[in-house]
Amino acid sequence: MQQSKYVQLLRTLTKSERTEFGKYLRGLYGTQKQMLTIHAYINKEAVVNYNSSKLDKKYVLGKKKDKLVASAGRLERHLSDLFLYLEEFLRWKMINRDSSDNFKKDQIQLEIYKERQLSDFFFKALEKARAREEENLLDMWHHLQLGILDSMLHYSFETIKVSKKDIALPSFLAHLEQFIKEVKTKAQCELEQRKNILSKNDEVEFDESKVFLKVYQAILGLIRNEETQSYEQVKKLVNDQLEKFCEEDCSAIITYLINYCIGQVKSGQLIFSKEVLYWYKILIEQLSIFENRRISHTDFNNIIEVACKTEELSWAKDFIERYQAFIQPKNLGEPSQAIGKALIAFEEKAYEKVILLLNNVQFTDMDHAIRARWLLLCSHYEVHPKDKQCEDFMAAYHNYFTRNGIWHDDIKNGSLNLLKILRKMTKPYLPEVLKQEIQDTSPLVYKIWLLKKLDPHFQI
Repeated sequence: MQQSKYVQLLRTLTKSERTEFGKYLRGLYGTQKQMLTIHAYINKEAVVNYNSSKLDKKYVLGKKKDKLVASAGRLERHLSDLFLYLEEFLRWKMINRDSSDNFKKDQIQLEIYKERQLSDFFFKALEKARAREEENLLDMWHHLQLGILDSMLHYSFETIKVSKKDIALPSFLAHLEQFIKEVKTKAQCELEQRKNILSKNDEVEFDESKVFLKVYQAILGLIRNEETQSYEQVKKLVNDQLEKFCEEDCSAIITYLINYCIGQVKSGQLIFSKEVLYWYKILIEQLSIFENRRISHTDFNNIIEVACKTEELSWAKDFIERYQAFIQPKNLGEPSQAIGKALIAFEEKAYEKVILLLNNVQFTDMDHAIRARWLLLCSHYEVHPKDKQCEDFMAAYHNYFTRNGIWHDDIKNGSLNLLKILRKMTKPYLPEVLKQEIQDTSPLVYKIWLLKKLDPHFQI
């Protein structure tokens, strides 16, 4: 019983959802008293302790004095029924949740009218559904959903007027073709960023009149370095049209542009650091607009890091205060905040504070562990560059990145190149020569910080 599907699914519900499900069961299945008693018992025990021995079937069957259940077979049937009812409840919630996207609900309602041959109801509901879909924020399913509505009109009633069918079928085909183009373009943007370059004879037809396709095609050209439009032109296009897109596509578009700008920074165009922060700020605005407010622990620290590189420390501090509650997953919230505060302290040249902050936290996430080692290496160099403590940390740092074979080449080489430069800086060196070496070295983490060490007047 501990491993039953019903118990596992029940534990995913929030407290308010469990209360709502209880009312749902009592309202629709109020005559099934024994099943309701079992639900109340399991709900209480599973919430308190999922591994409780009181959830064992033998324990439940032994509670005859409470008349909880008469037999093992009946218990199995009740558990099976409860699982089906819980699935039914979650589907009902999904369909009826408050959202600007009513397509699923509209589609089900249209199917009901169609099945019952209520043509007047069907046509009125279809017109409303189409109008709603036309007004919805853009996503890659937009034209597919319009096409589905047209297909329902074309393949609806035997008695439908021929003129309506003549309109529906060409419209259905047009939406379907546009859907294929747009999804293909969006997928190509993703593939290009993953370095899976498509063959040259597989180009997507460009339709200037469709906003969704126009934006993704512009981004695709930018990622491919086709020079069909400049970065500034693409930036203006996206800014002009972004509000028309749904949450998922807003996030995807901004992420592609962030990754493009990061690529430019890695290639030596450090001015794009400000553009990375610009798009992150746009992404943060979207978090305030959309209901599902969350931010990954890597994005959280990436945003703080780029804010520090561009010397927007006050903004970075405010960002931590405002968005630390939205870090996902929740168990990485505290270490993410420690990394963020250490990044700010590092930029403020409070290097001993950096060491204290990071030494008091155990980092189980790989991204956190890498960031912590970069910060600790640079901070140890600043505090005691020629002491044995610094040398010992440098040796441990070298072993961490050379003996662990799981690193991506860019991370491993960028980390070891940082160590190489710092070791040179602990000995006599010619600043101009080393500065040129830093500029020419790629990959290299903390390049901007190194350049500022050699030239205090250096600016991005």
